[in-house]
Amino acid sequence: MPQPSHHRLFQEKTLNQALKGFLFPADIAARHQKLLRWVQALESGTLDAVKETSLHGDFLRDVFQDQR
Repeated sequence: MPQPSHHRLFQEKTLNQALKGFLFPADIAARHQKLLRWVQALESGTLDAVKETSLHGDFLRDVFQDQR
């Protein structure tokens, strides 16, 4: 059984400094809606009938590429 680690992935000072300047994008609601469509499709079972590889393009575009 692994031992709990007390090491942090990021130093607290570095993380706090990065978060000070962070602003959510203006279109955060639209981006959230795109993710919710994927969640709903997953929860409804719609994605069960589709091969994973055929979803790669749409998923990558919706989540990582489209900024609109």
